[in-house]
Parts: sequence; structure tokens; C-alpha cells
Amino acid sequence: MKHTIKMISLVIVSLAIVFISGCSNNKPTPTVGTFTEIKDEVKVVEAFGTVVVKDIKNLNIDFPAFVTEVYVDEGQKVKKGDILISLDMSEVTGMLEEKRLALEVAKKELQSILVNFDLDKLQNTLSQKKNTILKEKKELKRLEDELQNFNSPTLQKLLYDIKVSTEIYEREKAELEVRRNLLKEQAISQQAFDEFKKITEQKKHEVKSLELSLAENKYQRQLEVDNLKFSISTREKSISNLEIEIKKFTYNQEQSYFAQNAKVEQLENEVRQLESKLSKNFIQDNNIVANVAEGIVYNIGYVSGEPVVSQKSLLSLKDLHLVLVKADVPEEFIKDIAESVEAVIIPLADTSRKYHGQVISISRMAIRKGGETVVPIEISINDLDEFLLENFNVDIEITKK
Repeated sequence: MKHTIKMISLVIVSLAIVFISGCSNNKPTPTVGTFTEIKDEVKVVEAFGTVVVKDIKNLNIDFPAFVTEVYVDEGQKVKKGDILISLDMSEVTGMLEEKRLALEVAKKELQSILVNFDLDKLQNTLSQKKNTILKEKKELKRLEDELQNFNSPTLQKLLYDIKVSTEIYEREKAELEVRRNLLKEQAISQQAFDEFKKITEQKKHEVKSLELSLAENKYQRQLEVDNLKFSISTREKSISNLEIEIKKFTYNQEQSYFAQNAKVEQLENEVRQLESKLSKNFIQDNNIVANVAEGIVYNIGYVSGEPVVSQKSLLSLKDLHLVLVKADVPEEFIKDIAESVEAVIIPLADTSRKYHGQVISISRMAIRKGGETVVPIEISINDLDEFLLENFNVDIEITKK
């Protein structure tokens, strides 16, 4: 009887072991591929950044005035043309009117000195030649700058086209070598190879043609520079001769004329300076107005009744059209991103909000920060709204290139 019980117990234990083993075999066995798939799903580089305003405009004036009214507060949002501050500018406007009247009188006195027609004619000719030579020198400087720095649209386009065409040609040439090896292995036909070789030769010809165009453009510009230098030299000699001829007039006439002419020029310069000070794009009548499409007011420097000093700004405007995110990307991830790739911006102030932009610049220099090496980048914000404030901290998800 005991033996029978033992046998039954052994059978039961054996069945239990078989059942447990069968259940274990039904479980899926994890594979290396599962981890790889999870890693492959990571399509972004994560970073942390700060919202910044890139352009700040300090509104300064350098003429005497008094603040009569301040219409804005710190942090207030304004748009272009909004009145920010009113000024009492009666002192400077009165000064400008006095200078203009003095200039008119000085010009009439100068005319009375020019009793000799020849002197008048010579002086006008001299003035015209001086103005012409100033324009030519300005044009010469522009042409020399374009020639030296390749900063004209035409030269820049040619350089860009050469760069792009050269890159394409180099790729085609490398591909041609690959196809040459394929031809040796009879993996492609001679006809297919010859057709691709013809395309490669065309790309090479395009590069040469663009390089010739660049050389021709530079040559023509150099001709313009040389001709302009010759013209300036000729005019300078002509001016020198005119000045000698003018000096042949009597000493008193000459001294009187030049003294009065200097007075006129000084007054003209003073009038221009005052007019320039009053013609800034943020001055309208007696008001200081916003000169950005949308901006934030800060650093208001004055209160009503206070005199304005040139060393102190009236206020500053942060241009909201130039708001971006500055961030640092660890050096090991910088290879995964590029300029123009998409980015999602998530403010810590409200992680349910998402803004979109692109990487607009990647620093060409890495820096040490917080014990690690990072590369500073800048990201645009395409859908900026009033919630996203300057100095907000944000998480960033940058699409891998």
C-alpha cells in the first residue's frame, strides 16, 4: 500500500514538472533585435535652451530736450508707430531755424563777393569736380572691395555656382570610378558606363565654364577699377590747376571769398547735423515712437519733466521678430544635427505647449560648460506667441539629419 502511494506521488510530481516546463517554453525569448529596434526609434537629439531676444534697440537722442510725457511701462508690448514718449524739443528746433536763417544770410554775402563772373564760374566748376571725384572715389572703393572680397551679388553667385558644380562633379567623378570597377567586373554594360562618363565630362565642363566666367568678371571689374583710377587722377590734376587759377585773383578777394565760403560750409554742416539728429526713424514730430514691428519696452530712463542727456537712453526696445532659442548640444551628438533641420520647443513653464522651428546656426567652436564639452546652437521660432517670454527655459527635440 505504501509502495502504491509513493508511486502515485512520483507521478503527480512528474506531471507538475512537465506542466511548469511547458508554460516556461511558451514565453517569448528576448532577442538583441528588440533593443536595436528601440534604439532605432530615437529620431531626435534632446537639448536644453533659453529663449532670447537677439536684437535690442536703444533709443538715444543727442540734442537738448525735456520729457513731457511717458506713455509706456516696463515690459509693455508695442507695435511700430506707437507713441512711447513725448518731448519738448523747442530748444533744438529753434536752434535749427536760427542756423537755417544764418545760412541764407551767409550765402547772400558769398554771392556779393563773387562780383567777378570768372571766379564764380571757376568756383562752380571746382565744386562740381570735387563732388564728382568724391563720387568716383566712393565708387572706386566699392569696386575694389567687391573685387577683393567677392561681395558683389554676381561674384558671390559665381562662387556659389562653382562650389556647387565642383561638389557635383567630384561626386560624379567618384561614382565614375565605382562604375569603372563595375565595368571591369562586367556588372554594367560599356554603353551604361560611357553614358555616365559623358555626364561626368559635362559636369567638368560646367565647372570650367563657371571658372572662366568668374575670371572674365574679375577682369572686367579690374578694367573698371583701372579706368576709374585714371579718371580720378585726371580730375585731381584738373582740380589742382583750377585751384592755382583761382589763387591768381587778388589776395583780398581770395581771402574774403574763402572765409565766407568756409562759413557757409560750416553752417551747412551744422544744419545737416541738426536735421540728421531730428530725422531718426523713431522721432515723429515731438514724439518718440516704436521703430520695430513688434517689441517689448524696457529700461525706461526718464520720467516726465526730466531733461534728456545724450549719455543715457530714453528707453530700449526688444524686437520680438528676432526672438530665438539658444542651446548647447553635447559634442557627441553634434554630428547628428545640421542647419535647417526641424526642432520642437517645449517650454518648462507649460510642457503641454509645443513650438516649432529650425536650427539656424551651429557654432564653429566647442566650449567647456558645466564640466562637459558642448557646441552652442541657435534655433528659430516659427509660431511665437505671447506666452513664450524672454529667458524662458525650454526643452528642445531636434530632428536628426
